[in-house]
Amino acid sequence: MRTISLAGISLALAAAGQPALPAGAQEPPPDTVGESLVHVDASQSPDDFRFPMKAEPLTLETALRRALEVAPRIRQTGAARDAAAAGAGWLASPYLPTVTASASVNRFRHPTIVTPIREPGAFPPLSDEVREGLASLGWTVFDFGRGRDGRSAARALAEASGAREEQARMETLETVTDHFVQLALLDQLQAAHTARLEGIQESAGQVRALVDEGRLPAVDHLRMTEVLLEAEADLRSTQQETARVTASLATELALDEAPDREWVRVPSLPGELPSPLRSPDRLAGPMIDAAEARVRSAEHEVSEARRALLPELQVVARQSYRTAPDVPSERDWALGFQVQVPVFRGDALAGVQLRNARVRERAAELEGARVDLQTALRDLEALERDARERIQVLDARIGYLEEAHRIELASYREGRTTLAEVLSTEARLAGARAERIGWVGTILIAHLRTASLTGELSVSEAHSLLGEG
Repeated sequence: MRTISLAGISLALAAAGQPALPAGAQEPPPDTVGESLVHVDASQSPDDFRFPMKAEPLTLETALRRALEVAPRIRQTGAARDAAAAGAGWLASPYLPTVTASASVNRFRHPTIVTPIREPGAFPPLSDEVREGLASLGWTVFDFGRGRDGRSAARALAEASGAREEQARMETLETVTDHFVQLALLDQLQAAHTARLEGIQESAGQVRALVDEGRLPAVDHLRMTEVLLEAEADLRSTQQETARVTASLATELALDEAPDREWVRVPSLPGELPSPLRSPDRLAGPMIDAAEARVRSAEHEVSEARRALLPELQVVARQSYRTAPDVPSERDWALGFQVQVPVFRGDALAGVQLRNARVRERAAELEGARVDLQTALRDLEALERDARERIQVLDARIGYLEEAHRIELASYREGRTTLAEVLSTEARLAGARAERIGWVGTILIAHLRTASLTGELSVSEAHSLLGEG
């Protein structure tokens, strides 16, 4: 099972102790998009999907649609599903008749009988060269359901492959949407760093002028310069992380090169957080569906192996042809029923034991999948609940720090406090704002991962998560 991906908010969490200011820039309104899922042709190669970047912006819908086309894991699981489905049809059934034909020419050391004796006292012709032809048909009329169980086992395997393909689709949608969430968080963080840097630059100029006039000590200018360099480093780090995420997105979409950030149209994050996560009433998802289908397949294999120990009824038909040089040809046919009764089959008994063990193995895998899913959903719910509590604390803390910063700034202008105290409060305020961005991302990614695990993630659900639904 995959673990929750928080790569997109790692920078925000790392910056929790660094100065930052709130984002003041307004982002463009999100586009209105719909949902369209694309069927994937597993026979296509990865090179068939590569294409150069176009002039049109890359929206979330475009990226999701393309990812469903180019993702290697979807093509692989789709091919496995087709292969499994091929074994579940009537063409793979033992109930279909078997027709064979053969022809031969044999030369013997001594003349042999060419045709059988038809009349008493009539001696059949002899020849040292005999030509034969034979066409036969065999049809299993009744096998006590062995063939039916074989087809049922194959259908269950096809269902398991289909569930794995659906799981690959969920993972693909999750990965691409996660990249857009990361970019949206980085946009907020970059806007905060940019606003803070501009404010520090303005304040540094004022402090420098006052230092030159002798109204402030020179150490204040040095402190402002240090904070300015730190703010520039924070902004560069955010820009580098943005470039890394866009390069990773290009890999997911099989683009020829990493796109410019301006080419990717990232929707703004929703103003309100999504509803709290709730544990589902019933554990369900592609992972569980695949495990349940594998259990059904193993159970049908056990039944198939047991029925191999039962009799089998066949219809047999044969048309023969026999002749020799200078001998009239002889044609004959036969039609009958054949009952095969297995008296003892050690291989079949061993097969039953092996398949019973496989049922127990598949049942244990199913139970493990349920435990893993339940644990993952419970951890995500706890993580999201903790993130909401932290956001509430941060909101209160940010309010207190903003008021404290305003008072200290006024005191500094009146000469009643030092610049170091003002900058210390400003740093804690900026760190709290950056940390809040990170916890908002934690909530969004927890919802994204939950929808993926339960099989509820779709293009429209991804839009809704980003405030576009």
